[in-house]
Amino acid sequence: SYYTASTVGGNMNFSKYNSSGVAQWSVEKASHSPNAITLTANGSVALLSTDTGVFPNLHYLFMFDGDGVQQWNKSITSASISVASLDRDSNGSIYVLLPNSSHSRLEKYHLNGELAWREVLGSLIQDEVSVDNNDTIFVSGDNGGFPSTANLYKFNTAGKILLNLTAHVGTLDGLDCDTACYALGTNTTDGLTNQLMIAKYYSNNFSQIWNLSMGGLTSSSI
Repeated sequence: SYYTASTVGGNMNFSKYNSSGVAQWSVEKASHSPNAITLTANGSVALLSTDTGVFPNLHYLFMFDGDGVQQWNKSITSASISVASLDRDSNGSIYVLLPNSSHSRLEKYHLNGELAWREVLGSLIQDEVSVDNNDTIFVSGDNGGFPSTANLYKFNTAGKILLNLTAHVGTLDGLDCDTACYALGTNTTDGLTNQLMIAKYYSNNFSQIWNLSMGGLTSSSI
């Protein structure tokens, strides 16, 4: 099975399909725009969205069971933010990353919607959160400067920061971690020119294994 979320006519449609592509159910949320989806535990699925019907925008975290029945929802911020990121650990706990030009927040929620902890990361944009197979939480992002400086963070499930380093001059737009971390962004080679970059890092200390630059392209996600 797989899930999709899209905006149609100003409303958000959240749907589940089976492996043959046949729709199983669909839920509509008025004046919402989807940000991210992740599967949690017991067949439940978390959805992060933006309520575009109010200003400043309100951002919501929804939890649905496998039949599309809403279990709970929480308003998680009232500040205007760029597109947020979402992932989960092996216990089904949810990690929400909320990028902002003045500060970013990493928040952990239990399956029942209770906030476990919150960490403020400072001024970062284009952030991404990824949880590896050891339940270590990784965050990437950049400061939006000219040129930008890309940063990598590492947390344990208790919210303790294990590592914080400057990765390179450029941006980081995408991150995926398992036994190693793969990052997608840009390298700024001469203070002005950005080249698309994909890099691989050791997950224990973020030392770079390799870095491949590809000129003339724009980064997105990995």
